[in-house]
Amino acid sequence: MQQVTEDSRSNLTREVDAFGEWCLIRGFSAPRTAAEPDELIPSYLDEIFFDGYNHDRGEKLVSGLRFMLPTAGLNDRLALSGTMAALKGFRRLAHGATRSPMTRQLLLCGVGSALRRGWRDMAVALILAWHTYLRLPSDLVTM
Repeated sequence: MQQVTEDSRSNLTREVDAFGEWCLIRGFSAPRTAAEPDELIPSYLDEIFFDGYNHDRGEKLVSGLRFMLPTAGLNDRLALSGTMAALKGFRRLAHGATRSPMTRQLLLCGVGSALRRGWRDMAVALILAWHTYLRLPSDLVTM
């Protein structure tokens, strides 16, 4: 069995549970063979794509099924061929999400608010992050 962190395990479980719920709502039974998920998952991927979700939900679902059902034959290269083709299209159409850069007006509002509260270091950090194109708060913290 593979080692995964508790956070990863909860993410995988959440996606598998969401898929199971989707199956129950539509009257499908839980998949019992390796071929059954390959018939259902592409339809599920279509629905989450049109609901505006990113492709990583589908990838987590496949990883979760492979992790939670290691003896179901889902790790076979051809076991989920339809699903993998659907995921490929999903990746092509729904690119990864990134954070948009902060506008100058929003920066100045944040800096003014921080200064009004006496948080000088926070104001300087906001200005530094904006001028150096840091997108994630963790980028600033690691500096």
